[in-house]
Amino acid sequence: MLYALSTLPSLETVNLKAASKGHLGRIQASSLHTLLCQVATTSTATTTSIKTVCLDNFALDNSHVDCISSALQSNKSVLEDLYLNLSSPGNSGNILDPNALPDAIQNNKSLQRLQLRLSKQKTLEDFLLNTARALQHNKTLKVLGFHGGITISSDIEHEFEKGLEFNNRTMENLFLPSSCYTEEWREKIDFFLQLNARGRQRLLEESESMTKQQWIEVFVNASHDISFIYYYMRAASPFL
Repeated sequence: MLYALSTLPSLETVNLKAASKGHLGRIQASSLHTLLCQVATTSTATTTSIKTVCLDNFALDNSHVDCISSALQSNKSVLEDLYLNLSSPGNSGNILDPNALPDAIQNNKSLQRLQLRLSKQKTLEDFLLNTARALQHNKTLKVLGFHGGITISSDIEHEFEKGLEFNNRTMENLFLPSSCYTEEWREKIDFFLQLNARGRQRLLEESESMTKQQWIEVFVNASHDISFIYYYMRAASPFL
């Protein structure tokens, strides 16, 4: 079925959910790569039109994750929205590659929303840590969500915070189970996420050419929160 879907040139959304966990068994990893990174059967290669993929309740393992990662790092992929349930049967034990998806996040140039359902396993800590570090290099992802029974360590918190404060100016929403973080850390993260949603990337890129009047308008728009004003004053100080 996935091979057939990959031949439809105008297909943009693929949403597949098994009725129960593992009910439809395994998906061939090669067919998944074909779906996400379509190549025409003619002599001329074409890019896929698929922008949204949701795979739920399938028995996905590292071979699938590796194929997805490879496809996301290909310049043929235009995928923008991806949801993967990696907590289904076939995903128990030490099988989650701690590097594959983080590598894709770091190098992908199209993905804007990534939602992952995870289960506790030996490599989860390294996976989350590498993902947080990968965000420091990503320029397109706006929404990242982790669902399931996960916990995050202080090292992971630090990497997320460092990435959003100094490097990532694109992400606007980070979803985590409320039981796995402190309110103090969440407030710090939300501050930088809101800055990004307000256009921090564009503002800092254009700061050198902005007039004083434009900076005043920025401060007026941020007048409801003194934290935003303080941040923008620090950013604008060389130009005011």
